[in-house]
Amino acid sequence: MMNQEELGNLLHIIDHQLIEISDPRRSGYFRGYRLGIQLHQMGMHEDTAKEHFQYYQCYIDSDDPYFTAYLRGFIDGCRGVRPEDLH
Repeated sequence: MMNQEELGNLLHIIDHQLIEISDPRRSGYFRGYRLGIQLHQMGMHEDTAKEHFQYYQCYIDSDDPYFTAYLRGFIDGCRGVRPEDLH
């Protein structure tokens, strides 16, 4: 888990990325990631997210690449994974 300063810095970087990104899939990923990492920091981890939001089945069933990117970001955030694309 990150401390409050680290989380604040990460969220700031993500917000900046969202302003700069023109690719809807990358933008969707970061939007989902932002929500997921906040839930992770509150103690809601991947298993809880699966039960509560039932996103995994939607992710599996979805043909929409933008929705899939959003859910992949959300899942990564819930897992506490740091996105590799942050600059």
